[in-house]
Amino acid sequence: MKKKMVRGLVVAGMVSMMMTACGSKETLGTADTEVTKTTDEQEENTVPESAMETVEENVIKVDVETENETTTATQVEVLADVSREEKIDIIIDEIKKRTAVEAYELKIIEDTNPDIFDSKFGGLPYWDMAMEYPVDANQEKMMLLAQINFSKANLQDERLPQEGILQFFISTNDGMCGVDYENPDEQTNFRVIYHETIDESVTYEQIVAMDLPNAGEPQNVETPLTKEMEIEFCKTTSYMEPFIYGFEEVFQDILMDRFGEDIGEQKSYEYVTDDEYAYIYDEISNAGNRVLSYPFFTQYDPRDSMDEDKAEYYDTVLLQIDSYWNENNEELILWGDMGVANFFINSEALKNKDFSQVMYSWDCM
Repeated sequence: MKKKMVRGLVVAGMVSMMMTACGSKETLGTADTEVTKTTDEQEENTVPESAMETVEENVIKVDVETENETTTATQVEVLADVSREEKIDIIIDEIKKRTAVEAYELKIIEDTNPDIFDSKFGGLPYWDMAMEYPVDANQEKMMLLAQINFSKANLQDERLPQEGILQFFISTNDGMCGVDYENPDEQTNFRVIYHETIDESVTYEQIVAMDLPNAGEPQNVETPLTKEMEIEFCKTTSYMEPFIYGFEEVFQDILMDRFGEDIGEQKSYEYVTDDEYAYIYDEISNAGNRVLSYPFFTQYDPRDSMDEDKAEYYDTVLLQIDSYWNENNEELILWGDMGVANFFINSEALKNKDFSQVMYSWDCM
């Protein structure tokens, strides 16, 4: 049976987690590890000096002959004489080196009143009055889950749109927050809509007159959101964590390349102890609200159950929304029992601003 790092294995109960790279001390609550460093104080978790000395001592130079000349390249000698603790640290360091990607954490800003054009979770959406509003399988209007205004975000990231508004809608009356585990990319009870141009003449009063479901209102009991929350983007670095599609291959390559170990069909969670697995998971966790990050799951990567071509197609996290408590331990977002939701897209489709094929899934403990 697979072992899965659940949130309580790292720290029992609810604790806080800081969104990095925001330039100030901000404690945001997911149900994972507590971090309370300022941006200037934050440092990447690196291999201990003793382990680094071992690595440096085992680096050798080799000549590489090319067609026209001989050059010198660096080759790392297989490490055999290291402690178990150093070995786990080296594995973590290698995971970071091999899988690092630039991503964004979404910082929740409380006690603000975002308007219909702002980036936010919940609330009333911007809407083009010339378009038909999305409805679910029961022809009921869907609720705005999240809205991202790229024109205001000014991210200057070629992987993302530079302007326009991207919206995520879910059904509030299907009992599943719009998810269909059998057909996770069929936009029936969820919808992803992109407005490339924004009509700034649309007013709040016009949107109110549409009589839309709104997170936080008493009648909307089937929603993970308790209220409208403004969000802003903070740059971070994301690393591939256990139980993500493709992780086992990376783990096996590291063991072979760095330690000369071929573990065959053995999985990472079988190779390490529970404490070591918790440590690895804690060091590279992607919990929180994110864009373009590696995903985080409380269960398993749903792409594992897809055929290989389809699993590889959904290679990018368009949006991740995690269960969240603020500093006062107030529940603001809750997917089932401390769960998390992910929207996946193909990287090329994202560059082309094509949101017709998006995979949506959420799981909980």
